[in-house]
Amino acid sequence: MEWASAGDAEICVEVTNECGTTDNCTLLTLLPSYLILFDTVICEGTTFEINGTTYGNGLFSGTEYFVTEAGCDSIVEVEVTEAASLEYMFTESICPGDSLFIGGAYQTQAGTYADTFTTVSGCDSLVITQLILSPLIPHGYLLLHVILLIPVSLR
Repeated sequence: MEWASAGDAEICVEVTNECGTTDNCTLLTLLPSYLILFDTVICEGTTFEINGTTYGNGLFSGTEYFVTEAGCDSIVEVEVTEAASLEYMFTESICPGDSLFIGGAYQTQAGTYADTFTTVSGCDSLVITQLILSPLIPHGYLLLHVILLIPVSLR
């Protein structure tokens, strides 16, 4: 027997026996069933549970069955997209006395500094910066190069 959509339906059964034929009809109220798509984005390495099934870490789709308060089927189609965590690495140079805002503060010393941000999808984004302190160049060294670049005819 196939059911129509939600609403009232009349079911009639014709009964025949030695006493004759009798029609027996019953009015039924068909309640709706539900098909729901649960489409979500999770961060790489995270999981969540629906109806005892853990999604994420390799399981990214499935079908979950529930029963509504009225006793009807409720089907949830689960579709999961995993957003990758982002990691960037940079190398920056500064001169002595200069600073660069990384690692949550102005840095003046060479080292490795990390900044953590949140992506649009709510996942972690890590920026690692290797800060190099450039050596000072002596004034005489610069002057020597200037002299060497002047053509002989101008001396």
